[in-house]
Amino acid sequence: MNALSRFLGCLSVAVSVCSPAHAQQLPWFDAPVVYGQAGNFTCVTAPNPQYGAVITCDPSKLAMLPPAARAFLINHEHGHVVQMRLGRTLFVPNPEADADCYAAKIMRSDPDELDAAIEWMRNVLGPGGGDMVHGTGFQVAALATQCANSLP
Repeated sequence: MNALSRFLGCLSVAVSVCSPAHAQQLPWFDAPVVYGQAGNFTCVTAPNPQYGAVITCDPSKLAMLPPAARAFLINHEHGHVVQMRLGRTLFVPNPEADADCYAAKIMRSDPDELDAAIEWMRNVLGPGGGDMVHGTGFQVAALATQCANSLP
């Protein structure tokens, strides 16, 4: 599979879960989503001189997530795109928590999908899932719930 095919395949996934229409009053910057190595993570976001930022997702790790968790992750990465483009966090000083909050606020336009993502984090990742940088599934689920219910 060539680079363009990988880009278009992953981009179609990202567009279906993350469109500027979901952004409501939140800032949104388009960023390519491509398949590639993401180290210890499923997806990573890196600055890019041409696009501002590029989101790279490991296709085998991404495929293991249910659709709602995948949507939350892609929106989380778009939260990092916003941070990079604005040069700051929007909601809390911790960039990872801020990206989680951004994802929850974007996804609250589809409460069923957000609830499914939160339930997956709570029930599947739970207290032992996640990592030191992002927090446990319980922590991310609690923050996502809090952020989704707060203004703006």
